[in-house]
Amino acid sequence: MAEYRVVVKKVPDVGGLGVREKLDGPAKIGELLCDGFAGLAKVGAVVGGAPVAVYHDPEFCADCIDVEIVFPVPAWVRGPLATPGGRTLEPRTVPGGEVAVILHVGVYETIGESYQILADWMGEYGYRAGGPPRELYVRLPWDPGPAVTEVRQPVDRVTG
Repeated sequence: MAEYRVVVKKVPDVGGLGVREKLDGPAKIGELLCDGFAGLAKVGAVVGGAPVAVYHDPEFCADCIDVEIVFPVPAWVRGPLATPGGRTLEPRTVPGGEVAVILHVGVYETIGESYQILADWMGEYGYRAGGPPRELYVRLPWDPGPAVTEVRQPVDRVTG
């Protein structure tokens, strides 16, 4: 197993256009990303940073994923914006703040290992979840090289 390193850092708000949907499996997340990119391409918009997924379910359910995807876009790109898949991208903001972060390199099928390492680390170092987990897609599967995902968990310090 690769060596993983967890850090705590402050991240800014991520604003852009996005969509929230309940999906019936992890493969649908890729479809949602592709549809969002295609909708933005229709208006000539280039994404101005890594897309962010926010997982709103208190407990992860692989068959009913409540996910919000936000695509950072230039200020001139305004929503609502229709996608080829019939979705609507609307203005959204993922709040910033203090997050515990682990970098996951490789296939999404093993990302659960990174989440477990992150959860174990938080317990050991006195943190608890302070909001829904997020994934920042630094390099997507269709980009050259392995996929790179920054798993971000908003955190609060546990006080005795």
